[in-house]
Amino acid sequence: MGKLRIKAALCAVSMLTMGALATASGVADLAAAFPQVPVRLVQMLITLPILVQTPVTLFSSVFCRYISKKKLLLLACVLFLIGGLTPFFIHVFPVIMVMRCLYGAGIGLVVPLTASLAAEHFEGGQRAAVLGLVSAVGMLGGAFYTYVGGLLSVVGWQYCFLAYLIGLPVMAAVWICLPDGGPARRAETETRVSRGRLPGAVFAVAFLSLVYLVLYFAYTNNISLFVANTGLGDASHAGLSYSVVNGCGFAGGLLFGALHKRLRSWMLPVSVAVTMAGFFIIARSGTLAVLYAGSVLIGIGLAWFLPQTQVMISAAAPPEQATYAFGINGAISNAGQFLSAPVFGAIAAATGIATEGGMMLLAAAGYVLLTLCCLMMAGRSARHTAARDAGETA
Repeated sequence: MGKLRIKAALCAVSMLTMGALATASGVADLAAAFPQVPVRLVQMLITLPILVQTPVTLFSSVFCRYISKKKLLLLACVLFLIGGLTPFFIHVFPVIMVMRCLYGAGIGLVVPLTASLAAEHFEGGQRAAVLGLVSAVGMLGGAFYTYVGGLLSVVGWQYCFLAYLIGLPVMAAVWICLPDGGPARRAETETRVSRGRLPGAVFAVAFLSLVYLVLYFAYTNNISLFVANTGLGDASHAGLSYSVVNGCGFAGGLLFGALHKRLRSWMLPVSVAVTMAGFFIIARSGTLAVLYAGSVLIGIGLAWFLPQTQVMISAAAPPEQATYAFGINGAISNAGQFLSAPVFGAIAAATGIATEGGMMLLAAAGYVLLTLCCLMMAGRSARHTAARDAGETA
């Protein structure tokens, strides 16, 4: 029963992680509501939380030395609610920007602590299943924010912020279901270990996550223009593509535990290859049905890649360094959201690519190379596991 309650709390908290999508659908309305504010600043309401989220994620392990993880997650819910709901009541743009920073700080605590608690309370195949479930519920949350935020923004630009009321039941779930625990204070020698150098595998996984997300955001940054410029549809059809990604990501996350039990380290290249196929299909799509088929694969690939990297980090980092390791991974991989546009812009300028379809094909080519790298990593891991098992048998 205790494990089930912890699992429920972790799933509830994961619903917060994609909350930025609630306001994404209302950017045009926000720009119209604040005509004196440059559009670029209005767009920063989406990216600003990520800027704050990155350092908070990085230093989450430091906070754990003084405050329990349960209290930190409750604090994250409070920041989520205050930062998310205040713009509904106060229509002053600088205040809204400050509130977006508070919201970002809350999400910065959620991401590493959720993965750390999963690694702390679950082991082996059960841990993989829980991380897959958490990823699935996070994707379901993305679909919720996209749909509800879009519906509410039709009423008025400020109404999309009411989607953050979901933080109330999430806070209740954390309060009721997570066990109480003190801060992670340790003996001086153990504290030195936790502050020591992380295994190189943690940084390798973080770099893989960075590259994966740089490529993934080619979809996020280009799908709306791709749908419009190819004559496939309008903004609503592009929005449905997002919903397909999130909905199929939910289904893929539910399957992750069972697949990981069979494939183990090979889940890494499989997840990247599935994502690559999705990008290629979208780039070559001539109908909405084909585009949505590619969206299905992108959602599944993302839902398999994220928990697989968390499984790899939890296996590589000692337990006393888990929160720090997940924080490092989150901080490095978050940079992919910012680097994607300038990286693809530079490559497009150098190669003469001028269409959104070309950007998608470029991302697919990047995923081909990433799949090959992941195949080598998976093969090395499989050989290491086989050698270890042979040694234990002998």
